[in-house]
Amino acid sequence: MADGGETAAEIRQLMRSCRRASLGSLTERDGELLPFVSLVIPAIADDHVPVLLMSDLADHSKHLKARPQASLLFDGTLDAVISDWDFNDHMNRSICLDARYMLWQMKVVDKADRLLKEMNAL
Repeated sequence: MADGGETAAEIRQLMRSCRRASLGSLTERDGELLPFVSLVIPAIADDHVPVLLMSDLADHSKHLKARPQASLLFDGTLDAVISDWDFNDHMNRSICLDARYMLWQMKVVDKADRLLKEMNAL
């Protein structure tokens, strides 16, 4: 098993190698919380934080404003369809991040309290 540093490096490599991810948020319909998932094209900032460009018109934007909880699944398996013939253990992986990591990064590392307050996430 890899140590923490190696694991973190593998996670960063997977995040950077994935051309797409799945963003999951929660929506409320008829008093019930329901998952809402769609394909997104992420960018990874220099500090390894995922960046998504979203419009206020997007359903996810509306959901996240109402309830700032989300998950982001980086899935390398689609890019590695050839793995049945040529397995690459660096491509055939998935990692799921949830908003707690991003909120922690914004609060502790980036000291982005103003932005967190604007998101109603403090």
